[in-house]
Amino acid sequence: SGRLGMGNLIPGTGLLLARCMCAERGWAMGQIQEVRARSGWRGVLRCLLDAWLRRHPPIRYEGPDVQDFATVVLASPIWAYRLAGPMRSFVASQASRMRQYAIAPSSFLRPVELSPRSA
Repeated sequence: SGRLGMGNLIPGTGLLLARCMCAERGWAMGQIQEVRARSGWRGVLRCLLDAWLRRHPPIRYEGPDVQDFATVVLASPIWAYRLAGPMRSFVASQASRMRQYAIAPSSFLRPVELSPRSA
């Protein structure tokens, strides 16, 4: 039981959001990484094509078994109004094993320095 927070390894807001949620709530965290890296303008083009064509790029998952959690929270960017390709691949491969999952879109967040809350 409990919750599993998950972010992809694309440096930026998805991973930052997953880390923040897991630290704040004491959740376990898993990470998704694409087999083929994205960089430069070709990487951006692949993001857009994956979104428009609803492709499922190959991924690797490192983390606890999703069946061990009541809810899996997925922190992921949104590409061209669609869930990012790597997260779409994860959902397609794991949906039957997850009791329920929620998407925490991270596209419009900007990285900030984390500091403890004041009392």
